[in-house]
Amino acid sequence: MGRALWRFCHPFYVLNGLACFSYALVALLVGIGENADGEPTRSDQIFLTLLMWLFVKFLRAPTTDAFLAQIFFFTKAAILVSAYLVGTRLFVGYLVLFAVLFVLLQQPQYEGVDRVQFLDGSSFNQHVLSSSGNRNRWLVYMYATWCSPCITLSPLISDLSLE
Repeated sequence: MGRALWRFCHPFYVLNGLACFSYALVALLVGIGENADGEPTRSDQIFLTLLMWLFVKFLRAPTTDAFLAQIFFFTKAAILVSAYLVGTRLFVGYLVLFAVLFVLLQQPQYEGVDRVQFLDGSSFNQHVLSSSGNRNRWLVYMYATWCSPCITLSPLISDLSLE
């Protein structure tokens, strides 16, 4: 498995993926989605709508990390809506599960190859402002480790730094 794909084996991706797919197993065991007249249930309609919407979002996602984060978020929302329609106990169970995952697991930082330079006030003046005569091009990107969009765009910024 390539190093670029290996980062998706992080517990954030594995456990969130298992939590999202667990609803299919629960639906099979409990009998959610069975309808006597053969018509799709409300739960089926919710998930088909989610799949169509995610396909459209995949075409617009800047990175695979961003796409997976969107899949996890919207799949959890669809599961909560479906679980609420099925019953309160199932809804509360998934709500607690998703809250625990949110508190315990954060999306991992990208650790691939890059030529990104982290700057502070003095090094910004030294490198960027005083390099007007050089042929260096600078992309100034404000980054915070707690910012979800910053984390999802890190692979894209790293790729840009190598060009």
